[in-house]
Amino acid sequence: MAYNITVANLIAGAIEVWEAPTGESLPDFDNIAPPGIVTPAPSGNWVETGSTMEEFNLVYTPTYTKIAINEVAAAPAQVLVEEELEFSYTLAEDDLTNWKGSINAATFGTTAAGADQTAQDELIVGSGTPSVRALLLLGTNAEGGSRIVHIFRAQQTGPSDWARSREHQGRAVTWSGLADVSKAAGQNLFKCYDITAAAAS
Repeated sequence: MAYNITVANLIAGAIEVWEAPTGESLPDFDNIAPPGIVTPAPSGNWVETGSTMEEFNLVYTPTYTKIAINEVAAAPAQVLVEEELEFSYTLAEDDLTNWKGSINAATFGTTAAGADQTAQDELIVGSGTPSVRALLLLGTNAEGGSRIVHIFRAQQTGPSDWARSREHQGRAVTWSGLADVSKAAGQNLFKCYDITAAAAS
């Protein structure tokens, strides 16, 4: 079976990744005019964790249970019993603060320079407390307009790979989406926005 892909519906190229505590208010998208990425940058408690080397991969997987009735071979209906949301990308920056954003239970700190003491950034990993965060993925679609993906609650679940060579460097990150039970059924995993036109004056 052939599928027709609408190019305008794809995020093109690299994206910016932002995180915040769950429940953080979204930035104001009303004064954004396409084309172009979201400006100004998100404020409040939103913190940029880096930019991706390429596009990101978001996979939504529903699981259904078939309903069976006597004397009918084919199932007359299916019931949605589970939803999974997984998304992954590779951060381009080689920086400890960006790496912290890709490890769920990491701690980041700094040591100031002093007598016989170098200034240091420090990333500490091991037996930390996993956190749940809100994420914003900011990019452009193929027609140049802004696309925003808001994941309400996410937890880093896959391996955080660090690859660095003369040809390539980056940090692979995998997240799982969790349901925000404060939202209505059918609307509690993530939400996408396309900025299609400027606000009316």
